[in-house]
Amino acid sequence: MPLKHLAKAIGPKGFGGNGYPKVIMTDDDSAERNALKSVFTQSELLLCLFHVTQAMWRWLWTSKNLILKDDRKELMTFFQAIVYAESINTCEIKFTELTQDKNVKKYPNFVDHVTNMWNRSHEWALSYRKDLITRGHNTNNFVEASMRILKDIVLQRCKVFNACALIDFIGSVSESYHKRRLLEYANNRNSKNELSYLQLMKKSKDIVLTRLSDHLFEAQSASDDKVMYSIDTKLEVCDCLAGAGGKFCKHLGAVHSQFHINLANLPRLTPSDRYLLATLALGEDLDPSFYESMEKEDDLLILKNITSELGKDLLQEAEISNVQENTTSMMQDQINELNCNILRISEIVSNDKSESMMRSLYKLNTKLLAIQTPSQFQQFC
Repeated sequence: MPLKHLAKAIGPKGFGGNGYPKVIMTDDDSAERNALKSVFTQSELLLCLFHVTQAMWRWLWTSKNLILKDDRKELMTFFQAIVYAESINTCEIKFTELTQDKNVKKYPNFVDHVTNMWNRSHEWALSYRKDLITRGHNTNNFVEASMRILKDIVLQRCKVFNACALIDFIGSVSESYHKRRLLEYANNRNSKNELSYLQLMKKSKDIVLTRLSDHLFEAQSASDDKVMYSIDTKLEVCDCLAGAGGKFCKHLGAVHSQFHINLANLPRLTPSDRYLLATLALGEDLDPSFYESMEKEDDLLILKNITSELGKDLLQEAEISNVQENTTSMMQDQINELNCNILRISEIVSNDKSESMMRSLYKLNTKLLAIQTPSQFQQFC
């Protein structure tokens, strides 16, 4: 009943105008999944990969299943190979290898258990969900994190004794928390997205791309020259395992950086994204210019021209030359300072004729005599 009320409250315009979620991800709770199937009949129900692998590991460790401790890790590795296979064909091959392995055949109960799960492989095997838009999320960690926020931050691990108190907590503490979090990203006070973006840009800088049409591209695999990935910027998907479900992968990053195409699943927040987050937190009475970029369009174009292929080579040569000169000069300065410090310390030590000082000098000189190479000196430091 609650799910039916939820679907009615959201209406046909909910969930991106579909009226139902295209993908629902849960753990393997039959009551919950049956209820979701009865209400959202057109939705694709998937299983959380974390809970699937966790349940298999628990099964292997259950004493009544009689799995020897030394074999549990190997059996788990076989199962994980099926779960994380890159293609359906590979997934089927891995399942066949599991059922035919000599060590696995020692445990017919394990083979039967995996075979029963194989009948539902489209719900938990990663290769079967490549055509579904999951945006790279293969667990229901969002739900787990939301419940933790509710328990730890909103309710502060305290029991609510009546509905009025619960409404008060949700209306005041929860709203205040989410408002702070939205403003944290709107005001660029959280660098997680930016670091993720820069990391992907670093991986994508050497990818070779071919433009096929306005929104279709082809990328060459870095590991195998014969493997090509198709990229559709209109759907924001890529053929690779990471980008198949709509996650922003390094190939989409290469299209973004080389052809200057902005994508909705870009990790970096645009000024319009930040303004939208601030509007959710504070309302519509905001000045959009406050969230605009401080870099002018002309300046950005100049920077793009400077960083052309020829410009990059010239800049790299100049930077290498400057770095070498600066390193030589700084190295000599540090050596001179080291000599001065040795003389200064010698004068300080010469004033102390105690036995403890003599032992300390003996230890230091023994360690210094052992240094024969630059790497040994660095290790000593």
